[in-house]
Amino acid sequence: MEYKMKVKTGEEIFYRELGQEHGGRPILLIHGNESSSYHMLPLGEALAEKYRVIMPDMRGFGNSSYRHHSRKLEDYALDLRSLIHSLKISELIVIGWSFGGAVALKLAEISHRVRGAVLLAPVSLNGALLKTSSQVREQMAQVNQAMITPDYLKLFEPFTKLSVTPLVSPRMQKEFLWNMYMYRKGRPEKELYDRRMDETLKQVNERDVLSIIRHLRPQGQEKVAIPVLILHGIKDQVLPVQGSMVMKEILPRAQLILMDAGHYVSEDQPEETLQHIETFLEGGSHESRNL
Repeated sequence: MEYKMKVKTGEEIFYRELGQEHGGRPILLIHGNESSSYHMLPLGEALAEKYRVIMPDMRGFGNSSYRHHSRKLEDYALDLRSLIHSLKISELIVIGWSFGGAVALKLAEISHRVRGAVLLAPVSLNGALLKTSSQVREQMAQVNQAMITPDYLKLFEPFTKLSVTPLVSPRMQKEFLWNMYMYRKGRPEKELYDRRMDETLKQVNERDVLSIIRHLRPQGQEKVAIPVLILHGIKDQVLPVQGSMVMKEILPRAQLILMDAGHYVSEDQPEETLQHIETFLEGGSHESRNL
């Protein structure tokens, strides 16, 4: 089911709800940057066989509003805290991917209702430097340069004669990023791929989110004393695994599992990701381990 709720912060938060309302502790499943709740549906649907799963679009993403521009991580967490209060959820587990992992940890800091957290390839407590749009265009040009042949150049003769430079559209930039860094095992079938890209392009807060990620520093999250499970792919080319190694040492009750995956952990290793999460949710212990 799909809903939209105006929360106390003034934003309208779109969310999906799956599974059994009384099937154990609810799960708040938070997407990452360049995405929306739609990107987390396969994992959400798998978890919904046993649990109630709430999947929001954060402010500025997907179908949620962006009435109040923000470069503070806490604002994204406050939206979600207001959402879970409005849904009368007394305790929950939060799962966050990438930027959503940073938001999940912040939510755990400001809400006593969060009883555990799973962080999937999270942004480090010390932030990260991600590529800007201009850097993406430059990298695309470098890749394209290696592909240029005389036959390829003939395709652009009409533009050359008209003194028109072919433009790189926002969609082309996003597809380049996803194809190179996210879909390590190849693109999904066309309908799913296109729908995910449509959702990615709904984001209106990219510059603000990148600023948050670049300037993120520990601001109380290191005091979060709930159990935390970190899953990070050793082949992650977006957020290096070293950031999660540092988080494991900083967070009092964190466990780290390194997986044979890239940044989109739940896409690369769906069954293993689900297994680790369910073990955590059922109160089982993991030993932090390397591959």
